[in-house]
Amino acid sequence: MRIGSDGLGKRMLDFHFEEVSGEERGESAVLVGKTTAPVIWRVTLQVSVDDIPSLIKTILSPPVLRLVAKYFVRRALAPFGYAQRLRGAKEELPINR
Repeated sequence: MRIGSDGLGKRMLDFHFEEVSGEERGESAVLVGKTTAPVIWRVTLQVSVDDIPSLIKTILSPPVLRLVAKYFVRRALAPFGYAQRLRGAKEELPINR
């Protein structure tokens, strides 16, 4: 995943979710991740009950559903070698993250 912020200008950072922390803060869950390039930062997100509607709306949006469908198609085709041909021979498939 790539993330950015206004403070970084046009620079984008590679970001990976690491875990959903067992820690709860009131009615919130804590998600933990880190940026890996060009700098390493530990990032925590505190998700509250009030965030659930926007999370569901985002997950069910057409662009995200297309990504989910592509993920499952490529994962299903990977054992047969078709997925790499669909994306191009030079690009690797990140199916086992």
